Amino acid sequence: MNAHIYAERGWLVFPLAPHSKQPNARYAPSGYKSATTDHDIIDSWPDGGNIGIACAPSGLIIIDIDYRNGPDLALVNSLPATHAVGTADGFHLYYRTEQLGPVRGKLGDGIDIKYNGYVVAPPSIHPDGIGYHEMDGMEPIALPASLASLVLK
Repeated sequence: MNAHIYAERGWLVFPLAPHSKQPNARYAPSGYKSATTDHDIIDSWPDGGNIGIACAPSGLIIIDIDYRNGPDLALVNSLPATHAVGTADGFHLYYRTEQLGPVRGKLGDGIDIKYNGYVVAPPSIHPDGIGYHEMDGMEPIALPASLASLVLK
């Protein structure tokens, strides 16, 4: 998948440096606030860089599971199935949402919430050399009320 496909979904994207989680300062001087769906701007980005998706402006909230930080696996297994992306040490679960109020930064050890910020998207390469990859063909589902009650402050 490339930045154009994300933009067609209405997700605001911006370039990251190659093999990095950091914005490409030349093409995204304001970081994720430089994100766009404009195909002409996307065409101006250099090849080989990673892709970031601005979460809240794209109507997304992402649950980021990192196994190295010992997440509560019972909680992880209870999360509703949705679009999933494999990362270097876990996965991201993408949920659609309307504008939310204050959101928690995490649900517990190894379970972070990405909303006011961005996530790295496939086919980006993690700094460790592992590629981000789609885990399924699902579209993101709407954030269920049960999960909303956990993520809101």
